[in-house]
Parts: sequence; C-alpha cells; structure tokens
Amino acid sequence: MRIHRFITIIFLTIPALLSAQERRNYFPIWTFHQKNANIHGLSIGLGSVNTQNVTSNGIKLEIIGAGLVAPLVPSDIIVEDDSSFNNLMKIEPTERVNGINLATFGTICECQINGISLGTIGNITSETNGITGAIFLNWSDIHNGMVFGAFTESNLLNGIQIGVRNEAYKSNGLQIGLLNISKKMNGIQIGLWNNNGLRKLPFINWNFKRNAH
Repeated sequence: MRIHRFITIIFLTIPALLSAQERRNYFPIWTFHQKNANIHGLSIGLGSVNTQNVTSNGIKLEIIGAGLVAPLVPSDIIVEDDSSFNNLMKIEPTERVNGINLATFGTICECQINGISLGTIGNITSETNGITGAIFLNWSDIHNGMVFGAFTESNLLNGIQIGVRNEAYKSNGLQIGLLNISKKMNGIQIGLWNNNGLRKLPFINWNFKRNAH
C-alpha cells in the first residue's frame, strides 16, 4: 500500500513540476493572454478570459475588460453554509496580479489581486488584497482591505465594505451602506438597515463575539 501511495504521489507531482518549469519571464511589457507566464512591468490585453497560470508584477491593463457584462451576471456569489464556504476557500486562482490592476470596464477573472484594482462598471474576482472599486458592483470571494461600489459582495471580508448594498457571508470589520447584510459578523454595520446574522437594526448594528454563530 505504501508503494502504491508513493507512486501515486509521484505521478500527481510530476505535472505540477513540469508546469512550474514551463513558466517564462517577460519584461518590460507582454500580454497576459500568454499561458504560464511571469510578466514584470506592463501586462496588457483585451480582458482576462481563460487566463492560465499567469502572474503580473507591476501594472496590468485590460483595454476592454469583461466587467462590461458584470451587471448581467444572474446570481450573487454568497455561499449558503460553512461546508460550501470551506470548499470555496480551497480553490486556487489561475491568475495573480501584484501591483495595480486597471480595466476600462472592469475585471472578471479567477484571479488574486494584491494591490489596487479599479474598473468603471464592475469587478468579479476570486481574491483581492488591498483596495478595489467600481461604480456598479464589486464581487470577490475574499476581500482583505477596502472595497467600494454600489453593490459589494464577499464570502470573506476582512476590512471595509462601502456601497449602497453590502453583503458578506463572514465579515470582520465594517460595512457602510443603505443595506448591510452579513450572515456571520465580527464588527460594525452602519446604514439604513443592518442584518448581522444575530439581529436586525436600523442605523447601526454590531457584534464582537467571534463564536456567536
């Protein structure tokens, strides 16, 4: 049994090692449509569609950006229970941006953005660490930092949500808007109507008991 397990591990590890070896470095400008690439400087393209194993260090520029269709996305991203939440947290992004992410209409990608991300209409990402904003919506499974937009949604929020309607599954920090919703909250809500999973109150709501849910 041990030999079989060892052989299985080897066969599972080889593709990952080969994938890592295939990554190439590009400087000072290249397109993020290139698979298995590390781009240092300016990473440029039309929009993040089907990006695979790409890291942009510096400035990523989406000339159009899939955020143009963000308002047409039919349903929200908020999970229903802890099991779905835990499974979601295990998913690895296919793209990473370390620096500034700029998209004319906004970004839709399975990506992790570390820094600043801005778009005009909407952003939908896997994880943002820093500041992200768009006029209409900002959705991300994980938000660490500050997010603003008319509609903001996070499965895990560590920081601040500012919008007309803010929603999170688990939140640690502050929600400011007309309507604030968090199924499991450790922090403060300020708005016309607030729901933190324990109580519903107008104007201000709070919960600082991490194990209250």
